[in-house]
Amino acid sequence: MLDTIDPIFLPTTLRTPPAAQDVQPAQCPHASPFERWFGQGERAHWSASVAAPVACRVARQAALLREGACARNVYVVQAGDFKVSRMAEDGYEQVLDFAVAGEVLGLEGLAGGRTLATVEALQDSLVYAIPIHDLRGLRAANPLFDERLQQSLSAQWGRMRDLAWLTGAVGSDRRTARFLLLMARRMAERGMSASRLHLTMRRRDIASYLGLAHESVSRSMTALAAAGLLKVLGREVQIIDMEGLRLLASSTRGHGGEAGAATLAAPRSPRHSATGSYAH
Repeated sequence: MLDTIDPIFLPTTLRTPPAAQDVQPAQCPHASPFERWFGQGERAHWSASVAAPVACRVARQAALLREGACARNVYVVQAGDFKVSRMAEDGYEQVLDFAVAGEVLGLEGLAGGRTLATVEALQDSLVYAIPIHDLRGLRAANPLFDERLQQSLSAQWGRMRDLAWLTGAVGSDRRTARFLLLMARRMAERGMSASRLHLTMRRRDIASYLGLAHESVSRSMTALAAAGLLKVLGREVQIIDMEGLRLLASSTRGHGGEAGAATLAAPRSPRHSATGSYAH
């Protein structure tokens, strides 16, 4: 049974990969996330006992999953971006992750039968819903899906290490630099440009993810741009000096005399100079 927690979470009639206009070619240069997860042609075997995943469109700001709800499905992201968060007892929203195309959502519900986080679409998105009770049969019928599921679990552990690395830096400029490098890597893994980033999340969400005040993220973006490492226009971020950004990110503690501080302090050549501010 599909979740019906939000009136703008709409199942579609699609049971095959979406039309080309639904997914930008840059997001899947060789194969769509559907094809990478489930195969194509004779490799995708659907039977009466194992139904094909159901495509569902999720409108921007709609909740795909809600913290504490009964877990019914897992979802493979075909197109779009999602924010994963939990609500603290005092009402503070802690952002835990940002999910992109090709990733799977809702696996934590397999253990206790309840979702442990709220998952909200950052833009109009498309996911494939798989009922939890169909997972065992789908894994047995489709070895490619089983392989991708194991890889996804491994990747989630990797993102936990990424978060520890992000928050291990003392300065907000270093945390911001590490976040941009992480996003660049994830964009490259999707076949997109690693130097031109479109950040669909709000400044406040990034700050929550990094454990910073949201003003610190804006100041850090401005400082990195002033140092010639970035060019920022709204939510579009162009990494101009990737090595400089890596140098800054590699510096974990303190400011005095370290290479990262020198990177920000050093004057840049005119061709590297750029300014900008990150949109709310």
